[in-house]
Amino acid sequence: MSLFTDELHIHLYGCLSAMDVWTLGRDRYRKMSARLDWYASEYAAAYGRTPDYLHYWEQDHGFELLQNDFLFTKHGSFAQFQACFNLMIALFPAVPGDTTILEHVLKAQRAQGLRYGEYRCFTPPYLNDEQIMTFVGAAADAAARIDQDSGGQFKPRLAFSISRDVAQGLRQHQAIRAALMGHAERQRVVTGLDFCGVEAGHPPGPMAPLFSAIHRANQEHPPGALAILYHVGESFDDMSVMSAMRWVWQAHQLGAHRLGHATALGLDLAALAGTTHVREGVAERLDHLAWLEVQAPWLAQRGHLIDVQEIKAERARLAGLPVDASTQVSYDEAAITAARSLQSALLQDLTAAGAIVESCPTSNLRIGRIADPLHHPLIRFVAAGLTTVVSSDDPGIFAVDLDHEERVCRSELKLSDAVLQDLQATNREVWSETLSQRQGF
Repeated sequence: MSLFTDELHIHLYGCLSAMDVWTLGRDRYRKMSARLDWYASEYAAAYGRTPDYLHYWEQDHGFELLQNDFLFTKHGSFAQFQACFNLMIALFPAVPGDTTILEHVLKAQRAQGLRYGEYRCFTPPYLNDEQIMTFVGAAADAAARIDQDSGGQFKPRLAFSISRDVAQGLRQHQAIRAALMGHAERQRVVTGLDFCGVEAGHPPGPMAPLFSAIHRANQEHPPGALAILYHVGESFDDMSVMSAMRWVWQAHQLGAHRLGHATALGLDLAALAGTTHVREGVAERLDHLAWLEVQAPWLAQRGHLIDVQEIKAERARLAGLPVDASTQVSYDEAAITAARSLQSALLQDLTAAGAIVESCPTSNLRIGRIADPLHHPLIRFVAAGLTTVVSSDDPGIFAVDLDHEERVCRSELKLSDAVLQDLQATNREVWSETLSQRQGF
């Protein structure tokens, strides 16, 4: 049994193992051919080869083929990870009222000995308001039944993942609230709202109206208060690591209760030295420069000195470029030094402000493509005193569990028993229902 018994960052579909996907998909793959064609095309775009998904179920060695295409066991980009994950999206579309996958996962998690889990449930954008209410209500009712049947030994909680598009997110948020209102048991097991998926093109700043609406609803109805769980700073293939750090800070400023991954904030930047393949959009670079200029006074107090005149000169140079142009990011010695200084300043500030980061050891190593485990951000978070929890993210597709994550922390990240015990204690202290200050439960 793992020392870690609480999962605060775990995706419902991400809990499905390769065997689960193969078994559950066996009776439905023929009906999902159009969706599976989409999966195959997205996979080809990410990996340069097209998987023959029919072979998964129609060849003698089909399970091994599926396992090879599905499991994300090596370092790769977020786009490659998503391409693998798409197999589940294609096979198991969200159907309002159908709780087959949810019940399968929660019962399996209970059997594994987990004590508490907050499961992220994706809310498809194609569902209308009535369908969202049915989808949320059925999922919450099923989770409440499993909670009750578990006699306090396993506490499943749900966080519905909504869109980073503000208009879409506002609509989904309102429908979710409507599904919970007046249902005490549903409110008890639905404790958060999650923002996940591709970060690129979705900076935190424009999310302010949506965050405000969530906080306002929490204040108006404390028994149903929902924590904001925000994936940020996990992937920076198409932006600088400096911008990704800023996004982490901005998400916390907007009121995110927990920050998912925040890899950029704690990564040992030696891991990036010498790379030049990253390109950042001019619009994002201009946003970052404008932010640096405004925040220069307090950043200086934290040890990050900014040449405001140099920033103004760069802004002037970039202002004449097309808005969709991009600039190359080169992590040479000077850039690494400047990035370390900014990282230190932001880490200091977020630690002092009580920010909470969800760190997923294996996920961060693989998607962050961190070759040396000693560059892992969790090490830096612990050293800085930043409140941090440990979870497995997508244990099925990564082929891990909490026992595995504990072994990674001990053997690869070299964290001590005392640190691991502190991390598990923190897991218990920062459940979503605690952070949102919900009342009545």
